[in-house]
Amino acid sequence: MQDNINTLNKELVDAKISLDEIYLDPNNPRFTSLKWDDIPDQQISDASIQVATKRKLEEEFSIYKLVDNIQINGFLPIDRVIVKKFAENKYVVLEGNRRICAAKNIMELYKGNPEQVEESVVDSLKEISCLIYTGSERQPSWVFQGLRHIIGIQEWPAYNKARLLVQLMEDENLSLTEVGKKFGLTAYGAGQWVRGYYAFIQAAEESDYTQEIDERAYPYLQEIFSRSNPVFKDWLQWNDTEYKFEEACWSDWALERFIDGLRPVVEYAEKMGVLVAIEPVVRHIVCNPVRARKVLDEINSPNLRIILDPVNLLETYNYEKQDEIFDQAIELLGKDIAMIHFKDFLRKDAGGQLAATGAGQGGMEDYRTILRFAKQEKPWVFATLENTTPENSVQCLQYLQKQYDVC
Repeated sequence: MQDNINTLNKELVDAKISLDEIYLDPNNPRFTSLKWDDIPDQQISDASIQVATKRKLEEEFSIYKLVDNIQINGFLPIDRVIVKKFAENKYVVLEGNRRICAAKNIMELYKGNPEQVEESVVDSLKEISCLIYTGSERQPSWVFQGLRHIIGIQEWPAYNKARLLVQLMEDENLSLTEVGKKFGLTAYGAGQWVRGYYAFIQAAEESDYTQEIDERAYPYLQEIFSRSNPVFKDWLQWNDTEYKFEEACWSDWALERFIDGLRPVVEYAEKMGVLVAIEPVVRHIVCNPVRARKVLDEINSPNLRIILDPVNLLETYNYEKQDEIFDQAIELLGKDIAMIHFKDFLRKDAGGQLAATGAGQGGMEDYRTILRFAKQEKPWVFATLENTTPENSVQCLQYLQKQYDVC
C-alpha cells in the first residue's frame, strides 16, 4: 500500500489550469449503476455529454451548498482538484467534480449578470490549482475517489463543528444566514447547530448532571432544534432571542404538558406490568414534592412511583432548609417512593447551583431523616450511591451505615 501511495505521489504534477479547460467526468464513480455506460475520452468534451454530467451533479449530488460557499469565500485550494489530460488543453476531473461543477455554475451566473458575483470570487475561478495525474492507471478516478471517500477524512465531533460556527458568528458579528453560507449550510441548518451549542452550554453549566455531561451529549441537544421537534422545543420554553431555556418550566402550563406526556407512558407500563418512576429535581418541571404529588394524583396509577434524591431538591437558595424540605418529601411522597439516591453537595457556586459529590463528602452531614424513613417505612427500598469514585465509594457507604445504625 505504501509503495502505491509513493508511486501516485510521483505521478502528480502541480499546475494552474483555466476553468474553461477543465471538464466534468462523465465516468465519475459516483454515477455507477447497473445501466452505467462508459464514455470514451474522445467524447468527454462533447457539449451534450458535459451538459448531462453537470445536470446529474446538480440534481443528485447537492452542489448548491458549494456554490454558496464559493460565492462567500472564493475558490479555496485547500484540497487541490486532481485532473488528467485527455486531449490538447483539455483535462478531465478525477477528484473534485462537485467543486468544479459549482465553479462553472458561478461563472455562468457571472456571465449572465456580472453584478451577482464579486470580482474577487471571479478572479479565484479563472485558474484552478490542480494536480495533473501523469500515470498509466486505467481507472485513476476510482483510485483517487477511493482514497478520498473510502478511507475518508476524519470527521469532526459534532460539538467542535458547532463551536466553530459560534466562534465565527461572535468574532465577525455574522447572522445565521451569513455564517451558514460560509460553510454551505442553510440559515435553518446553521441555526440548529448554533442553538444546540448554546443549549448544550446551558445544560453543562446549570443542569443537575453537570459532572455527567460532556461534549458527547451535544447531538442530543442539537436534535431538539430539528424540524421534527418544534413541540419539544416549545415545551422546554426555549428563548430564541437569548438562546437559552427559560425557567418557565416551573409554570403550571409546563406541568400540565408534562402530565399529558407522561400519561400514555404509564398506561403502557400498566399493560406491561412494570413500574415507571419520576424524580423531582429542583431545576426541572417536577421541581418539588408538591408538584410531584400533583403528578401522582392526576395520573392515579399504582404503576407510577417516585425516585427520591434528596440533594436534587436543594439549591443555593434553599439548602439551609433541607430538614424542612426532606420532611415535606417524606410526608407527601413517602408511600410512593420506589428508590432513593444518596449523595452530598458542596456549598460552592457551580454555574449558579450546588455541586454534587459523594455521601459524606460535602455539606449535607445529617442523613438521618431519610435513613430513618427508609429503615422504618421502606426497609426493602432500592437505594444507590451517586457521585462516588472507586477511591471513596466504600468510605461513602460506611458514612451512611454509621448513621443508619443509630436511627
